[in-house]
Amino acid sequence: MENLSKFKDKLHNTLTWWLGKRKPFIINDEYEIKLLFIDKINNSAKIEITNLKSKNSSIVEVGNEQQC
Repeated sequence: MENLSKFKDKLHNTLTWWLGKRKPFIINDEYEIKLLFIDKINNSAKIEITNLKSKNSSIVEVGNEQQC
């Protein structure tokens, strides 16, 4: 978590991060992103985004838009 603390209150627009299944990624102590599943065949992933203040969460499936 020490590496993540350097981004605290500094993230305003965009950040690229390699998301792993072992621990979630926290953004500004407001949002938690968890990797749930990777589909290597379809080149897509399922992630869960949770608002830590309201405890609302949503699951999103993300795929590679540039498939031929």
